[in-house]
Amino acid sequence: SFTIIALAIWIIWLAKVTGFPESTAENLSRLLPGFQTQFSLMAFGIALLITGVWLAIVRWRTSRAPKEIWRCLIISASGTTLMWVLLMTLWLPTINYAKTYRDVADRLVQIIANTPGCIDTSNLGPAQLASFSYFTKLTLRDDPSCNLMLTHSSQEAKAYASLNKKKIELLWEDRRTFDRDERLRLYQITPARSPHV
Repeated sequence: SFTIIALAIWIIWLAKVTGFPESTAENLSRLLPGFQTQFSLMAFGIALLITGVWLAIVRWRTSRAPKEIWRCLIISASGTTLMWVLLMTLWLPTINYAKTYRDVADRLVQIIANTPGCIDTSNLGPAQLASFSYFTKLTLRDDPSCNLMLTHSSQEAKAYASLNKKKIELLWEDRRTFDRDERLRLYQITPARSPHV
């Protein structure tokens, strides 16, 4: 089964780099719009080397040599290593493109480039917060007194506004290209106007 998965990894990588097989390349283009494949000779060489080592281990395992009790352990460990190395060499740019917040962070910076104050990120998860901290130089805080709020839930923003007697205005909404479920929203927070008596 490790060999079949490795073959699939190689075929998909080949489709990304060469456009063949065409149906696989078209599916990748549809799933990852805008992704530009870059060939890395070093990554290719490492992936080719580890695949060669795997094939040598499989040949050794299926040879007529006496069966040792630890042979299964060698196959499992080698197969797991093969999968990890192939993913980290051939697929890492693709995985990074699909999961990164870099483009979303760049668009966020453009939206609030001249807006003073801080951004309340108390509703973001640790991975999102780490990504936005890394990709932007914005003032991000776990502070409800900030004049902006970045969240992925409009319900949380509305609940915050209602609880704290604030008014919220949606300034921006965006998502990662590959992620159709998660939407990030930036709200401007202002004190609610008191009714005239």
